[in-house]
Amino acid sequence: MAVKFGKPASAVVLLIALAVFAVLLAPRVMQLEQLKTRSAELIRQARESGRPLIITQHGKATAVLQDVESFQRQREALL
Repeated sequence: MAVKFGKPASAVVLLIALAVFAVLLAPRVMQLEQLKTRSAELIRQARESGRPLIITQHGKATAVLQDVESFQRQREALL
């Protein structure tokens, strides 16, 4: 038996897809202490994923770790 999706179901599927997309592109947040102990791994992840990593210190964002290619693309887009 085939199931037909109407407009409400299509809207739900779209919202789920947008939520997944937002999660995949959202920057990650990491405490400075974690960066100190896992720096090589986090740099590799930033390079492979293209997602920035926000570094916090005492609960406040203080720096961003980003791969060079993404940084250069953003810089060129702004200039």
